Amino acid sequence: MPRTHAPVSPGQERLLWLHELDPDSDAYHIFLPVLFQKGVDRPALDRSLARLVDRHPVLTVRFVREPSGAVTQTTTPDFRVPVEELPAPTSDDWERAARSIMAAPFALFTSPSPRVALIRCGDGSDVAVLALHHTVGDGRSMRTLHHDLTAFYRHETGGARPDLPQLSADYLSFAALTRPVRAVVRTARPGRPTGGRRCAGSSPLRSRRTRPGPKGTRTPSRSAGSSSRPKAPGPWSSWHSGAVRP
Repeated sequence: MPRTHAPVSPGQERLLWLHELDPDSDAYHIFLPVLFQKGVDRPALDRSLARLVDRHPVLTVRFVREPSGAVTQTTTPDFRVPVEELPAPTSDDWERAARSIMAAPFALFTSPSPRVALIRCGDGSDVAVLALHHTVGDGRSMRTLHHDLTAFYRHETGGARPDLPQLSADYLSFAALTRPVRAVVRTARPGRPTGGRRCAGSSPLRSRRTRPGPKGTRTPSRSAGSSSRPKAPGPWSSWHSGAVRP
């Protein structure tokens, strides 16, 4: 039985902290466009989205700040993904048409984040863009959501029943497990130096930003702050080319 309430994981905690620093930022919004070349069957899409959130309860999560100050997450019963229809001048202009709704801030402490912009293109095709916050998804999980959503849609429009594997775990159970582990890690090293101080008898640590190079030179490393580190593609560029045709 999937959990309905849990503490947030360390990763979620960091993302929520960043969200509260700048709640209007769309830096952690992630997107999945799905192209319907012959137009979308709207009732079938709604039923497919309902089956998707039933299979993946983390999509129904909203965050709660407890009286103690700790943040927890809880699922929202009977949540259905809101769908907003938008007109687009041409089939090539769906991305610009979707930006306004997709970049709108998420109210993570009020309601679940998933939402869909359905763009009615002028050539008879439609594009549905699923957006959610990084606190409940990432690149790998978006691929899973894409697979499940298109399988549900094919079934809802007369195709074969999808043969999806049973899920062995849910994210809220994982988040609940990370808290005891994190507490053990913290208490296992009570003498860990912080703030630049060193334990008695210890040797100074070499900076991770540089490493020895040939003939005594110093070569920039690929650690944080290095300009040679490759930049990840933005969410639009990474998913635009992956638009699928159910």
